Amino acid sequence: MNRIIFTLWAVLFLAQPSYAHHSDTGLNLDEVVLIRGKITEFSWRNPHVYFKVDAYESTDKTGIWEFQMASTPPLSRAGWGPNSLVPGDEVVVRGHPAIDGRRYGLLESLEKDGKVMSTSVAAAREAAVAESLEGIWRGDRSTIGDFTLFFDRIVPNEKGAAAQGSFNALSDDNPMASCLGRPTPSTLASAGGYLSEIEYDGDIIYLRNEIFDVERTVYMDGRPHPENGERTLHGHSIGWWEGDTLVVDAVNFSDHRSPYQNGIPSGAQKHVVEKYRLSEDGHRIIVDLMLEDPEFIAEPLITTMEWIYSPDAQMVAWNCDEESTKTFLPR
Repeated sequence: MNRIIFTLWAVLFLAQPSYAHHSDTGLNLDEVVLIRGKITEFSWRNPHVYFKVDAYESTDKTGIWEFQMASTPPLSRAGWGPNSLVPGDEVVVRGHPAIDGRRYGLLESLEKDGKVMSTSVAAAREAAVAESLEGIWRGDRSTIGDFTLFFDRIVPNEKGAAAQGSFNALSDDNPMASCLGRPTPSTLASAGGYLSEIEYDGDIIYLRNEIFDVERTVYMDGRPHPENGERTLHGHSIGWWEGDTLVVDAVNFSDHRSPYQNGIPSGAQKHVVEKYRLSEDGHRIIVDLMLEDPEFIAEPLITTMEWIYSPDAQMVAWNCDEESTKTFLPR
């Protein structure tokens, strides 16, 4: 049985078959097309970088192919930039093609001038020591896994399962077909590929992540959640300290068709609790997560991950491009 790619990182983790998650759905992991050709276009934008190549030799079809890559933050850290490919460059491309026969695929490897242009990012090293939770952090992917498997642990109830069964990932229902963004706690599941930042500012703590330029405001002044407050993508967050552990409690989330990119919706009963504590050696943050939404989920998702202190890393702006978001959809 063919296995289908569902997430940006499935190329690395080879996930087993599951519900489609975002813009990598509809791609065949068991098949690799090999083409030789010339670059005709290179689009350095988010949520994904794309390039087009005029294939004059191919194991499938010749003509113009379009290939999807990762987004600009991880590619920047792998040494790529807006001029890494220019029209006329001779390349050899290996990629996983679309199962519907389109000349569209997910990049596996690319050679230019006889050299493989790596898209891999070296694992974060435990070098610097943090004195608090403040700073820039890079998720330890070994403690997070890929985005698909992270949320495949969610157990839907009858209502959630029905919605999941009717979800069409190759449609505008897919949140990756717009610049809406990934709601909390999806940024935690994305922390293995995107930098996070914590900043203290008086009675406010800011939680940021590169993906979709997320910035959450956590109110630390003792206020409660507002009754009948505005419901937003990332909800309303209040926080407090339990010893050296930062506790963040979030409610008032807006309705979302597929916040976990697996077709399970979320609603007004969604509730997220995060706990952040510094490791004894100061190299890491341990993040505990609890997600519940009894309207759609049968039982809470409870998990733990770790982030590595990375003060020398640079956050990269996302600047989502509306024209780019629907590229993965069949035309």
